[in-house]
Parts: sequence; structure tokens; C-alpha cells
Amino acid sequence: MAWSNPMNTSNQYIKYQIGVHLISQNVANNTSNVYVYVKVYRTNTGYNTSGTGTVYCRINGVLYSADINSNENGIVLFTRNMNITHSVVGQKTLDCSAWINHSRFSSNEQAYSENLPNIARATTPVVSPNPIVLGNELTISLPRASSAFTHNMRYVCGNLSGVIAEGVGTEYKWTIPLNFASQFPKSDSGVCSIVCYTFYNGSQVGYKIVNFKVTINPGAMPPVKKMNWIDVNGYRQKYNASFIQNKSLMRFEIEAEGTLGSTIEKITFDIDGKYHSENTTGVFESLVFTQTAGEIHHKCEVVDSRGRVTTLDP
Repeated sequence: MAWSNPMNTSNQYIKYQIGVHLISQNVANNTSNVYVYVKVYRTNTGYNTSGTGTVYCRINGVLYSADINSNENGIVLFTRNMNITHSVVGQKTLDCSAWINHSRFSSNEQAYSENLPNIARATTPVVSPNPIVLGNELTISLPRASSAFTHNMRYVCGNLSGVIAEGVGTEYKWTIPLNFASQFPKSDSGVCSIVCYTFYNGSQVGYKIVNFKVTINPGAMPPVKKMNWIDVNGYRQKYNASFIQNKSLMRFEIEAEGTLGSTIEKITFDIDGKYHSENTTGVFESLVFTQTAGEIHHKCEVVDSRGRVTTLDP
């Protein structure tokens, strides 16, 4: 409950006040339900002021009145419950005034204004689909409270941020950048945010933040860029032959890289089930061929920081 300062009457010992009491607010209707009061009281003790009259109260530009049949100390002469509509941006200053005509005293019209709490009118965006695969198109719906509202939108994804669009009305389609994946190199998904600022006639009404989940395409495996066999002793070139049993020293080089921000965690290499090596450089050397004559069977696996595996099994 908020009350005005004491207001004077023709009797120096009789004052009155206007009170405003907020009951509730309706966001959907953009209204506040309030009670408005006018009360009168004496500043001295031992006296009562009986009589009849009328109290007038102007609320939000509309004039109301009530009859006065007696005047006890501290009595409420007038009360009115009403729904007050806020401005398009959710603001409202409730202007009131009151005056009294009584058989024993009177007053001039005196004003009081009370700022009601703002009603949140900023648009909350709705994103679809959610979750969404990186590189796909996201639809951002903007159920605005007024057709005069426009929106500026930004994204935040880990350490990345930037502008999505400005001056948008009710909907916007946005393709999710692939570089968002760099913010979660050890996971197949991450959470990003859209910050939506609502504007009316160039002034910001407020903002809302919504989160959405992004995922990496299941088919995005760590690529192998190069795979080479090298005869360290040069027998292959010297004799124009294949690798020589029990003689050739081999170097096997694999060049692989992460995908969409991942890193290479492990590369494994296996020859005929007899030689097995594992490292992160992709270089395997000093492998002496001791197997019997015939084909060489080798297998390589590249594992990235998301646990995704590319297998080379010629």
C-alpha cells in the first residue's frame, strides 16, 4: 500500500490522503488490478466531526464519487477496485486526485501519482527444432506482445558471440554455424543461447534469453588426409620389388586431423595381428617384416577427442 502525503482541508486539523494498493498483475492482458482509497483523519485528539457530504476521486482520468454520512477519525471515505491498462511497453503511472465537500469542511482538488510496477513485455523467442544439428536451419519464432515491437538477436556459444539479425518482426530463420563445435571438442553436443532484445520506437523494452542444444552430425568422423608406406632401407626402390622378408625396415605414416573442433587422441596400427603400436603422432617405424611370404594385412584406427573412430582396413 502506498499513500500520498497528507492533503489539507478548510479545517487545519482535518487531513486526507489517497492510497493505491496493487493486488495483482496480468501479463497477458497488460493490466494491473488495484484498489484506490481516500481516507480522512484528524490531527488532534478528543474530537469527532460528524456530518454529511461527498468525496470525489478522479482515477486515470475518470471521475468517481461517494457519499459521506459521518466522519470518525481515520475513516476510509472512498474505495474502488479496478483494472488499469499499462502502456504498450508495460509501464504505467496511475494519476489520481481527490477533493471533499462536507457540511463541516471542504478541500480543493489535490493530485497524487503512483508508478505501478512494470509488466514484462519483452518477447521470449521460441526455437525449433531443439536440439538441432550444426549447419542446419533453425526457426526462431517471436510471439511479440505488440505489432509495433521489433527484435535484435545475438548468439552466445561458449566463447563465441555475435549478431544473428536486427529489426526482426515475428520470425527469423538462421543457419547454425559449424564453428560452434569448437566450443565442445570432447562432446557430441553443447548448449548455446539466443539473447533477444525487444524494441519499441527505438527504445529497448527488455530482453529474454533462451537456450538451445546443438549436436554434431553423427557422420562427422576424423578424416585421414594421408597414408604412406616408406621403405627405410630403400630396398623397394633399389630392386624394384616389394618389401623384403626379414630385411625391410618400414615406416608407416598417417596424417589425420580432428573434425569440427575435435583433436586426435589416439592412432593405432596393426600388421598381420603381430605388430601393434599406438601413439598420437601417426608415425610407426622400425617394423621388420618377419612374416612368411604373401600379402601384408594392416589396419589403422584414428580416434578423436569425441571418441569417434575412423577405421582404415584395406
